[in-house]
Amino acid sequence: MPRGKQAETSKGKTGRNEDFKGYAQILISSEDEELIEAWLEGNPLWATLVDAIDSGYKFSLTYNVKGKSYIATLYGASERTGPNHGWSLSGFGNEAESAVISLLFKHFHVKEGMDWGGTSGIQLSQSKYR
Repeated sequence: MPRGKQAETSKGKTGRNEDFKGYAQILISSEDEELIEAWLEGNPLWATLVDAIDSGYKFSLTYNVKGKSYIATLYGASERTGPNHGWSLSGFGNEAESAVISLLFKHFHVKEGMDWGGTSGIQLSQSKYR
């Protein structure tokens, strides 16, 4: 490829995802830990994750070396995700499972699988779910 020219990709001519709108911020507090534990009893973790993926969300799990934490993210990748199309929502944790639990709790309990916009809260570092 000639120097100075960028390859055309499936995401568009610039290589950027043209549908990306931003990051939804839903914070949970240490007081939510009891709610999360109760929510987990009725929602098998991996089956709940598969429900989100089957609904048109992309899922990723990464480790942030600098922050020393895992990041689980859902991205509204398809029109089937409605108002969340183009938005990313993340959960954080010291363990991979905690990050996934945080993410799914935010999506399915706090927002009940609906629009992620307009929700905020206080995040305390004492919580194992962030």
